[in-house]
Amino acid sequence: MSRIVPLNPDAPIGSQLRQLREKRGLSMLQVAESMKVEVWQVVEIEQTTDKELKMEVMRDYISAIGGRLTSRANRSGEISLDS
Repeated sequence: MSRIVPLNPDAPIGSQLRQLREKRGLSMLQVAESMKVEVWQVVEIEQTTDKELKMEVMRDYISAIGGRLTSRANRSGEISLDS
């Protein structure tokens, strides 16, 4: 079963991704290993204060926490996490 978690366009994307990772009970090291990057890169992603993040970075991060990124034509991003 999947659930849709809409992104809040008014909040920094990094903090939203961090919250999703924490809800999944994953460490930054686990995410970094899954993404095949260094931990400092995961820290950078989660600390970004921008409201935008490259789609491929978001896709890789979300995949690393066990989710799937989907988007709609109206530009509202959604994250589908398997339960």
